[in-house]
Amino acid sequence: TVLFHVDHVQGFGKITIPYDHKGIDLITISGHKIHGLKGSACLIKKQHINLTPLQHGGLQENRVRPGTENVANAVSLAKAVRLALEEQKNYHQLQELNQTIREELKRYLQVTINSPQNGAHHILNFSVQNFKPEVLIHAFSDEGVVVSTKSACSSRQNEASHVLKACGKTDDDASAAVRVSMNVHQSQDDINAFISAFKKIMSKYEKIMG
Repeated sequence: TVLFHVDHVQGFGKITIPYDHKGIDLITISGHKIHGLKGSACLIKKQHINLTPLQHGGLQENRVRPGTENVANAVSLAKAVRLALEEQKNYHQLQELNQTIREELKRYLQVTINSPQNGAHHILNFSVQNFKPEVLIHAFSDEGVVVSTKSACSSRQNEASHVLKACGKTDDDASAAVRVSMNVHQSQDDINAFISAFKKIMSKYEKIMG
């Protein structure tokens, strides 16, 4: 039997999840992606799916996972889920903020926007030619702006992003990728701060390279 599992640690609270889709058997949601506590998560499964526990002992969690239940994490996750679903209605506002950043990045010939135009509004991935992503991240940090390279689970790996390479990006772009993440609490002022910081960084870059 083939199980279809959807990992919505990024999408929950941002896009509509088709819980009743016949092709989905399991869905995971991670608390830290919706401002909950790290280590809190839940697994949603359809009733016809039977799970075999990896550990054996007590009868907690419907005989699937023994051990003392983390009540604090469960409560925090429930609160985070409720707030995320309430805020989901504002997700469309990120499209305009995303587009504002895109328009600024397009002004620079040495910048490649890796995210598709019709992609997720809350994430924008781009690369700057001849600019190591770690250097760019530190430069943004000096301006009070926090961005990242790759995903948190692979940020310590120095090789080119295999995801971007699979999307047809060059090795250079896949190795220099920087990710901007947003949420519904972001404002135009935040985007303006990012653009201002980027202009300063690129001005310094052009003087050095020029």
